[in-house]
Amino acid sequence: MKIVYHERYLEHVQHFGHPECPERLKAITGALASHGLFTDVVKPEKAVEKDILAVHTPEYISYLSEIGEGIIDMDTSSHSETYEIALLSAGGALTAGKIALEEGASIALVRPPGHHAGKDFGGGFCYINNAAVCARAMLENCKRVAIVDIDGHHGNGTQDIFYSSPEVLYISTHQLEIYPGTGHLSLIGEKEGAGYNLNIPFFSGCGDASYLAAFEEIILPVLDSFKPGLVIVSLGVDSHTLDPLTGLEVSTKGYLEMLKSLFKYKTMFLLEGGYDLDALADVFCALVSAREGRDYTIRYPDSVDSEGRGRERIDAAKKLFSNYWKL
Repeated sequence: MKIVYHERYLEHVQHFGHPECPERLKAITGALASHGLFTDVVKPEKAVEKDILAVHTPEYISYLSEIGEGIIDMDTSSHSETYEIALLSAGGALTAGKIALEEGASIALVRPPGHHAGKDFGGGFCYINNAAVCARAMLENCKRVAIVDIDGHHGNGTQDIFYSSPEVLYISTHQLEIYPGTGHLSLIGEKEGAGYNLNIPFFSGCGDASYLAAFEEIILPVLDSFKPGLVIVSLGVDSHTLDPLTGLEVSTKGYLEMLKSLFKYKTMFLLEGGYDLDALADVFCALVSAREGRDYTIRYPDSVDSEGRGRERIDAAKKLFSNYWKL
């Protein structure tokens, strides 16, 4: 499976000690290399203005390109090189999307991440919405694109961009009580996009059993009905039991089971969040090994959620989503 990566992604630094740091990518690529899995690597080009303006407003992109040294929000700063590397991150998503359409799967190891960037705003460590830029561009080659967001934080930016679109299905599993505080169950899309924005908000302590039930009972049946030409996985590893920024309890084994269930689609796995270095390395080594039929011993196979602590949330989601999908 081809891996899209550029060494310039390591140049993006918020500030010393910030959780969204270059060491995240170093942990992933180093672990992949140590297992002989970092071999088929593709270097992307920067995204062009046409692709960016397909999802962001001209006013926001003008602001982002001119701010230089500044503050986007309390957790997100800008430096002289930030905009250029954000364009390169979006370009990595575009490259990986094209590869996935042609070859069936790809991984985009990009940063900065993107799913908190909306049409006219950034924040949450994000500047340009990589998944959205890719989804909009890939619609030129297929009729429907699905974005499955399993980051521990809700992708408020992706929701904002596609909230009225029936061409892009957005499904998010996330912890509701944390940043950005969005992603409520009742937000199902509007106008022609009603029913195409599906939020499954969990609470602290939910892990493998809850997530796998959500996949089996909601996410996979909806995808099968939607019939996407491409699935973009906003792969945040901050739902992992080791992650310091969430209270979720998904093990590496749980992550792998979710990701393997998507192998039947043309799928692009796009790095979003995830702030424990060992968890990041474990999940991506497990993913690449599984896709290539290689052996890999998962380091973190256990979750405290073996009973399905999020059952009530899943049942509420099924009841609502059944108004739009056969579940």
